[in-house]
Amino acid sequence: MSKEEILTELSEAILHNSIIREQVIENKCAEYLKECGYKVVAPVSVTYKNIKNIHELIRFFYALVDYHYPSPMGYYRNIPKDRAIAKRFVENRMNASQLSKEDAIKECAFMIESLFKYADEFKFKNNPTSFGIFGQESMGWVTEKLVHIILKKKEEAKEVRREQLEKEMLDKVLEEKGEEYLRLEGI
Repeated sequence: MSKEEILTELSEAILHNSIIREQVIENKCAEYLKECGYKVVAPVSVTYKNIKNIHELIRFFYALVDYHYPSPMGYYRNIPKDRAIAKRFVENRMNASQLSKEDAIKECAFMIESLFKYADEFKFKNNPTSFGIFGQESMGWVTEKLVHIILKKKEEAKEVRREQLEKEMLDKVLEEKGEEYLRLEGI
C-alpha cells in the first residue's frame, strides 16, 4: 500500500468513524512510517512477571534489544542456540537459588530487564544484542554481576525505606508529643 493510500485510510477513519480506535490509528501510523523506510518497534508492554516459559524469555530479551538498541537492519538471532543458552540460564538460577522452574524463569526475566536497566554499569564495548550474553560459561560473569547489582539495589531500597520509616516515626512523635519531648529524651 502506498503512503498516499495509507494517509487516505487514516483520514477516513478519523473523519467518518464516530468510534475511532486507538489501535487503528497506531497501526496506520506504523504502516505509514514503515512505508517511509523507518523501522517501527512497539513499546515493550510485557514485564518480567508475565514470562512463563523459555520461548517467552527469549522473546522478552529481543523485545528489549529492539526497544533499547533499534537498528534498521535488525540483529542476528539464532533461536535454537538461544533456547539452549536460555535453558542453561534457567537451570543455573534453579540450582543457585533453589527455585522451581517457574520462579527461575521469572528471576531470569527480571535479570534480563535489569541488564538493560543497568547496562551502563557493565561498560560493555558493544551493546548486548544477542542472548549469548547469558551464556553460563564464558559469560557467567554477567549473571554474577547482575546478581550483585540487584542485591545492591535491593539493599539501597531497603535503606531508603528504613530512613523514610524513621522520619515518619519522628514526625509522628513530634506531632503527638511536641519538640520539647524530644529534647528531654535526648533524641
